[in-house]
Amino acid sequence: MSLSSKMLRSSVWVYFAQWFSKLAGFISTIVLARILTPDDFGIVASAAIVTSIFFTLTSVGPETYLLRKEHISEDDLNTAWSVGIILKFLVFLGVFFTAPLVGDFFNEVRLIEVLQIVSIFPFVLSFNNIGMLLFKKEMDYKPAFKLGVFAQLLSLATKIGLALYWGNYWAFIVAELVAKISFVVGSYYLHSFRPIFSLVNIRDQWAFSQWVLAKGIFSNIRYKIDNILIAKVFSAQALGLYSTAKDIATMPAGQIVEPLTQPLYVGLASYKNSPKIFADKVHKSMLSAAMIAFPIAFGISAVASPLVIVLLGEKWHAAISIVEILSFLLLSGVFNSLTGQILNVLGRVKASFFLDVILGVFTIVIFVTLATKLNISEFALLRVAIGIVSAAVMFLYLERVSKISLGKVLILILPVFIMALGMYFFVNFIAGFYLIKILAGQLIFSILLGVLFYSLLSLLVVFILKKYLDEYEFLWKTFYLPLFSKLKFIKE
Repeated sequence: MSLSSKMLRSSVWVYFAQWFSKLAGFISTIVLARILTPDDFGIVASAAIVTSIFFTLTSVGPETYLLRKEHISEDDLNTAWSVGIILKFLVFLGVFFTAPLVGDFFNEVRLIEVLQIVSIFPFVLSFNNIGMLLFKKEMDYKPAFKLGVFAQLLSLATKIGLALYWGNYWAFIVAELVAKISFVVGSYYLHSFRPIFSLVNIRDQWAFSQWVLAKGIFSNIRYKIDNILIAKVFSAQALGLYSTAKDIATMPAGQIVEPLTQPLYVGLASYKNSPKIFADKVHKSMLSAAMIAFPIAFGISAVASPLVIVLLGEKWHAAISIVEILSFLLLSGVFNSLTGQILNVLGRVKASFFLDVILGVFTIVIFVTLATKLNISEFALLRVAIGIVSAAVMFLYLERVSKISLGKVLILILPVFIMALGMYFFVNFIAGFYLIKILAGQLIFSILLGVLFYSLLSLLVVFILKKYLDEYEFLWKTFYLPLFSKLKFIKE
């Protein structure tokens, strides 16, 4: 099987995994929003701010290093597994003993006990079978999909059941622990590799991983600074509104970022020594991501009002304006993630870290300076603006160290932007003519018409531009022609 076929096949499985994960989260949010309050969501969001910063220490460093290697030995796997256990134990200690300080910072005593309980989560997950990484190396994401489905279903059932029984935020905490334990147990069932404690190759792994980890921590703080300041300046209820709106607005991100970046990272590593081919693959990946990200971002903004009321209920009405704005965060999120992965492939992890430091300092200074002068909607606007600036800076650096062209990317995505903007105005225009009075019906009708409008318009645009741009010809041959062939087969 060719590398392109493997990447496409891998993307399909990652898509399935991410769609199912988001579907489970989607169902959970809809159900729990009607059982719990924005205050409950705010407590969980406050805890997530702290834990995500600590957990970043343990998430990507050794794995990123191993996926870059042509051959992975047992010593490599054992060392990565052992380093993970050590790091996650340190994270457990860090979260547990700083919980009282965090509670004081946020003026929320309930956070202390919550943080001390969730501090054990990364240590539990550290015993996950590192052999699962070999599936990724072979671009076989089907086992991870199966395991994810099992863990998500168990977590979802636990969360809803406990929310109905207890009626508070502890349902989130216990359900997450159940998911972590089931994931660890399942990993040993799916892969025969049995890790042992070893630090044989720690020097090589740490030399690379330290920069990935440092970048991850600083990136996390940069992306969470709006949540941190809202939790500090406003109330837990305000944070609950903001964080839930953010989740709704950016919910499709996992379906775009993960399916593209996971196989993309492994696939592009094969071309890192061929600059022109590498740049060509990146340009096509950027265009493919834009074709999905732009219509989703504009579409969510267009249907924000019925979307929030239908999914969350009337008590979440204040979240509508936030969703309208934060849906565009999806765009900078997708491209920042892609550029970050590309820099890792190129081995520019140290430079990528320093870029994150510069952008992080800029972001933190802006937010801290303006925090007390902004309302929650203005926080959202500032977050989107900074995201766009950050993406532009990352692209400019990428252009300097590779054959990738920012001008080329802008030319490629301009038609996509125009199509998505046209869809946005179309959906808003037809909303005034609906005869359907049921809000859920209006939402479904808007989504269907928006998808139809964008699909037909994109078909026309791609058909025209394929004659002039190779990247659009790639889209036509890779996605549209196979679709037509299948439709013809079904018809026959």
